[in-house]
Amino acid sequence: MSNASSELEPAAARRQWFFKKSPKKSENLGRPLRLVINTLLIFLASQLLAIFIVGIIYGLVRPGVHASLDNSVVAQFFYILIAEGLAAWLVIRIV
Repeated sequence: MSNASSELEPAAARRQWFFKKSPKKSENLGRPLRLVINTLLIFLASQLLAIFIVGIIYGLVRPGVHASLDNSVVAQFFYILIAEGLAAWLVIRIV
């Protein structure tokens, strides 16, 4: 019996080394409701900040022209770039 348990101990040690515990800060992301609310807030904040930033830059670059993302591929690109970058940054900041 002790022979079988001694064979399992190295395997258990290898598993424990392979699946190291993460630091305590990111060990628990909170309750499910908090996690869903944080996800929604991150999404909304990144979208709103991105459209605000792109709108201001578009207005400065092309004064007198109605700022519309529908007709500008470049503005759409930067909107997506800023929105996704903000979302990733906020997620990393929270975790």
